[in-house]
Amino acid sequence: MIPDPIDRVRLRTLQAAMTLIGLLALGGTATMLALPRVDPLELLLFGGSAVACLVLVPVAGLLAGRGDRAALERLAMLGVGLGCVLLLQRIIATLYSPMFDDPRVDFFRLHFACSVTLYLAAVAVMRARRALQFSWLLWAVIVAVTLPGLWQHSHFDLGRPGVASLLIWLLVANPLFILMMHALPKYEEQIDQHAAAVEEMRGRTELLEKLADSERRFNLVVQGLDVGVWDRWAGPPERRWWSPRFYELIGYSPDELAANEDHLKALLHPDDRERAWEEGEAQLKHGDVMDVDFRLRTKHRGYRWFNSRAHAERDAGGRMVRLAGSIADIHDKRTAEDALHTAQAELTRLSYRDPLTDLHNRRYFEEHFQREWERARRNRQPLAVVLIDLDHFKAYNDQYGHPAGDQALVKVAQLLSRCVNRATDIVARLGGEEFGIVLPGALAAGGEEVAKRILTQLVATEIPHAGAPHRIMTLSAGVAAIEAPEGPGPSELFEQADQALYEAKRRGRNGVVRFGDGAAAAA
Repeated sequence: MIPDPIDRVRLRTLQAAMTLIGLLALGGTATMLALPRVDPLELLLFGGSAVACLVLVPVAGLLAGRGDRAALERLAMLGVGLGCVLLLQRIIATLYSPMFDDPRVDFFRLHFACSVTLYLAAVAVMRARRALQFSWLLWAVIVAVTLPGLWQHSHFDLGRPGVASLLIWLLVANPLFILMMHALPKYEEQIDQHAAAVEEMRGRTELLEKLADSERRFNLVVQGLDVGVWDRWAGPPERRWWSPRFYELIGYSPDELAANEDHLKALLHPDDRERAWEEGEAQLKHGDVMDVDFRLRTKHRGYRWFNSRAHAERDAGGRMVRLAGSIADIHDKRTAEDALHTAQAELTRLSYRDPLTDLHNRRYFEEHFQREWERARRNRQPLAVVLIDLDHFKAYNDQYGHPAGDQALVKVAQLLSRCVNRATDIVARLGGEEFGIVLPGALAAGGEEVAKRILTQLVATEIPHAGAPHRIMTLSAGVAAIEAPEGPGPSELFEQADQALYEAKRRGRNGVVRFGDGAAAAA
């Protein structure tokens, strides 16, 4: 079946159109057979069209079953083309009929209106851009057939009944209708883009399912011994044996590579050579099982990840006399796991980052603020919190536009990162134009100093802001801190900083207020 729902609709529309055109042509054939005089060419045209359209209906179903979208579109063009041929035949018959010159007969026939139906049929069964090309071509052919007939019989006499209306219909209404349909490709492309996005999401889900399936398949392969087997006797005499499957995995033949540890070690990736060997020896010193992952340079596929698992046999004195095990290609599984771990790490990073400024987001701020508060209370250390809000930022967005506002937020974020650069400090965008800073080990005075330094740097940056009193961008900041073991809890501490920020705004903005410096009373 055709997977695309749009194509399924086109298939049904195509089959319905073929059936309708076929029945109409069949009816026309029957009508002509009942006439006293039968035109053989017209009879052949209508009869052949009827048979062709009715045959094309099951053919369309077969093509749909094979998923042949290109053949279906060609079939659709053929079907609409048959309708066009029948329409043109009736137009020619009307324009060049002996009845044309009879003044009592209005030569504007209803079949001229069928052109719009064919335009819509083309859109229904074809891709939008091709349907537009087809519609323009059909309109040009109809005009090329109609105008000479009109000129021959009426010399474009607009006073003659039907001439003006026909010219307006063909030369004005039809092109306008086709021009209106030029909006369709954009919507069709948008639908295709959304379908592609859904398909991409489905592909990612299938990738995760394939990863789980790959792990299950790997376990089944190991259980079925679809691995290379090796055996090493410590001797005397020493002996080495690698199974044929072992050689197939690494791509070499026994004649090219003798079964010994020196040759195998030479194939190890430089980053794994010492690590894998030392790891295996360390495992065997503490037990009888060795399980090591490493990369080997295969003959034809480059470096690939392998796993070697072995069991040691020891004599009565504990000396290892034999070590036998297997080697399995785990490259696809290891690569997929590494990719998944990388994606998970990136997803975790993005979940804690503000996408615009790349600062930490509110979620990260709240989690780490709680953690830092607990550490400060446990270790009896101070902790300062600074809340910052850009002054008159809504007016900035209204005057300069949101893109400029976003650029200003990025500049402020970069300034905050430069001014607050200790590894333990936390700088986050809490939302909109509001930022938060957590300063472990800092007193309220230290937090106030940091906030003033940030304000000074922002003023020195001189970001133009015509809607602000100072004509540049400024900020207001509130500072609160734990300075004693019986200090406030995390929610209360945050609220104190927020009250100080409110007081800074009440005092006219462009300033820093420490909680306790009039902030509590104002709140």
